Amino acid sequence: MQDLQRKIHRAMEYLKADVKKDMGIQAVNHFRKSFRDEGFTDRNVSKWKAVKRSSNGKGAARGRKILTGETKQLADSIGYRVSPRGVVITSGVVYAKIHNEGGSAGRNGASKIPQRQFMGKSAVLNRLIAREIQRELNRRLNG
Repeated sequence: MQDLQRKIHRAMEYLKADVKKDMGIQAVNHFRKSFRDEGFTDRNVSKWKAVKRSSNGKGAARGRKILTGETKQLADSIGYRVSPRGVVITSGVVYAKIHNEGGSAGRNGASKIPQRQFMGKSAVLNRLIAREIQRELNRRLNG
């Protein structure tokens, strides 16, 4: 009986202390994968609209992936913070929202930026998170 109580206690501690951290890590990894895939995955990958440099660019810029740039600053800016209600996914880059949602940018909104979503609701991410939580709970209850 004490062994069962100890295992339940370990599972409860995980749910109180670490589950949100695991959710945040899964989300960050999933959203960074958008940059490798050059598209966002909800149920399937929705590829991003091509950039002009792919067809008329020169040198290394021509072969560079969409939204990666030389520094990969946008992808690397994705992070998370734990909140009382869950996990908040963040980006410290000011232009993240315009790329994720699309719209007008620049002086007087002269540039039209197509949506190249890399963050958002995702059925695949939900399954990854559920699988990770199940794996951790099984480890704590069966270990």
